[in-house]
Amino acid sequence: MAKTPAGKPLPYQNPQLPVEQRVADLVGRMTVEEKVDQLRTAFSAVSHLLDAEGSFDPEGAQKRDRENLGIPPRKPRGPRDMAEFNNTIQRYAMEETRLGVPLITVGEALHGHMATGGTIFPQAIGLASTWDPELVERVYGVAAAEMRVRGVVHALTPVLGLGREPRWG
Repeated sequence: MAKTPAGKPLPYQNPQLPVEQRVADLVGRMTVEEKVDQLRTAFSAVSHLLDAEGSFDPEGAQKRDRENLGIPPRKPRGPRDMAEFNNTIQRYAMEETRLGVPLITVGEALHGHMATGGTIFPQAIGLASTWDPELVERVYGVAAAEMRVRGVVHALTPVLGLGREPRWG
């Protein structure tokens, strides 16, 4: 992980500094490629670290040409396997990359956590037809908990009322 020449943590690593100052320091240090990798999310950002079956392979990554590699197939993973996979990739990102920045892990939560072993609920329109906001909140609370234990920090969820959104077409 990056340090000052004196071995001290850099400003973005100092939790005592204001968030705005830490973010400005980190973003100022990042290359365009590092910024793009963060925006691409963890799975695509580390695709060059995975073997043909989608398993983590940091040694093999040294030998592969990152620019010419497609995203490998996703390997079905249950909750424990996915948590271990995400922990391994995050450990690599934090300990073996230039700035030690964790990656954004993403999961689909259209109607529950869409993953092996995830709980599936009715689609958003079906939940909306219950007219029960507390029920919808409980449903997505379950999805959030299932995602969190797997190491997912960013959920892709319905955010538009398509039936009422004139720009959607």
